Amino acid sequence: MKRVFLSYRRTDVAAVRALAKALRHAGLRVWRDEDDLAAGLSTEGEIRAALAESCDTAVLWCTAQALESDYVMDIELPAILRAVAAGRVSFVPVFAGLSPAAAEQAVLARKGESIGGYSGVVAKPGEDPEALAQRIAERVARAHLKRVGPHEDAAPVIRAVTRDDTAGGRDEATLDFDWRDAYAGDRIPDAATQAELQKALDQSVGALFETWSRPGNVRLELKTHLSVAFAFGDRLRRPTDARPYLEFRGTPWQAGATAGRDVSPLVERIEYGPSTSPELAVEVSLTNPVSRGVRDLVRARGLAFRARLCFEPETGPSQELALDEQTVNAWARHVRERTTRWYNEVDATEIALFYSGPVEIAVLLGWWSNAAGPLTIYDWGRNGPYRPGWTIR
Repeated sequence: MKRVFLSYRRTDVAAVRALAKALRHAGLRVWRDEDDLAAGLSTEGEIRAALAESCDTAVLWCTAQALESDYVMDIELPAILRAVAAGRVSFVPVFAGLSPAAAEQAVLARKGESIGGYSGVVAKPGEDPEALAQRIAERVARAHLKRVGPHEDAAPVIRAVTRDDTAGGRDEATLDFDWRDAYAGDRIPDAATQAELQKALDQSVGALFETWSRPGNVRLELKTHLSVAFAFGDRLRRPTDARPYLEFRGTPWQAGATAGRDVSPLVERIEYGPSTSPELAVEVSLTNPVSRGVRDLVRARGLAFRARLCFEPETGPSQELALDEQTVNAWARHVRERTTRWYNEVDATEIALFYSGPVEIAVLLGWWSNAAGPLTIYDWGRNGPYRPGWTIR
């Protein structure tokens, strides 16, 4: 996967770090001097190489201070403009604290070259830095996606990580969502951070759908918390009905494909709680039982559920389940159908989902459960207990 080259002056480093984070959250890889220049190597040569080989988009953080920088004006900007002229990169200037016209005039006066005519981003007076970073990230994501696709014979590849990751595959990704900072130290993002991640996901996947003209298949490669996998499945279902394609132990699975009615359904039971509680708890135990963890959560937090709807295979939870595409789709569909029925039957207003199983089935549960109702997926902490992981409304 090509990266986004960031050019800036060190006086603007705080704003550019916020932008780098927003770009990673939006599914883009970043090239930045602090992270990517090796000590002792020619920085000018490294920059030219990055723009020639590693990057498909360049962002110039254009402030009055940056336009006074010999490094920016004599090394980075000329390299960017050469790469743009050669058709290798898209150029997105960011005008912060000065107008596009003033910046163009300053560049013309010093370099005799123009940065006019490019579709950039103008910072609004008093704009929150994180809001500006998200606006830029959306613009850059669209530029990146226009350059990399679509390809007639290849489905787009979405990669996402919330955990430390040493696996390959980054170079093949169309979008590469790196959310490890939001989940560092086994924490779960707060509501504000989750809203930021959700917005980044919506914007980038929405731009992907536009670029690929409603892709039928999207390959997912995830090393994430189960709640995040569920959220990606849900997002791919709406509004274009794209079908995630995954591999489980070398076997391909696709959402919605031949979910056979002859597959043995999950065993189901319902337990009623106090009618004053608004939530229906849904427990899906495939590899390990979740009921004990839910009971511990109820006792520790003083919670109550209107009802608990529990699912497990006929042979009980096991790490050795025989799984195939038809079975897992049928199970995910069964959970959705029965959850919808009992959600209405007990007159609940919220769903709390507790799940134990492969991350790939979490994606399918999210895809099949799209629009099931206001739903919170709980994650198991490193040593417990369950914690609210992702909320979908």
